[in-house]
Amino acid sequence: MCSNDAYRTDAPVYGERDGARVFLRGGIPADLPAIEDDIETLAAFHDRAAAWRDVGDDEFFRVRPNGSDWSPGQHLFHVCLANELALRNVEMIAEGTSSFLVERPAPALLALLVLSTGSMPRGVGRAPRTVVPPARPDPSIVWDTLDGNVAALARVRADLPRVLAARGAVRHRELGPLGAAHWVRFAALHGWHHARIVDELLAA
Repeated sequence: MCSNDAYRTDAPVYGERDGARVFLRGGIPADLPAIEDDIETLAAFHDRAAAWRDVGDDEFFRVRPNGSDWSPGQHLFHVCLANELALRNVEMIAEGTSSFLVERPAPALLALLVLSTGSMPRGVGRAPRTVVPPARPDPSIVWDTLDGNVAALARVRADLPRVLAARGAVRHRELGPLGAAHWVRFAALHGWHHARIVDELLAA
């Protein structure tokens, strides 16, 4: 577990909202009110990732021995693919028309712990096949996908009143049905989780 995550709190307290278990911070459900902060945190990750262009593709997409099975570029591409889906889910929830929607969020206990504490265990679980990067990603596709993430986040920010008003959810394979704010937080948390790994690999 990471000890310096932005979402960590010192006093976890649980309550209920609409029949679902929620994490409370100061008596307020902690999973929904901070979407604006989470958007800014995700935007900051995008800025951090954009700076990696300066590393150079040969170095950025090189696998380090004993560091990780993936190169820094593969880690970024994995995040971009996963967050592309997350932000698409946010937009679908706001639109309210997708067949993937369920009536309301019902995060699993794992989601409450991960999303509310900001702690994502490293090396636990496997990435879904749809977001596993190829062994040799095309750098231009990786950077284009990052640019697509940036554009998607800009659309979410521009549509924020409708995003905040939306009450539907889209199911995550392990975290359960997540609302729009959950998906934004997941994208931000997931991005910074891998950013730490990328920085470690580049510094090795």
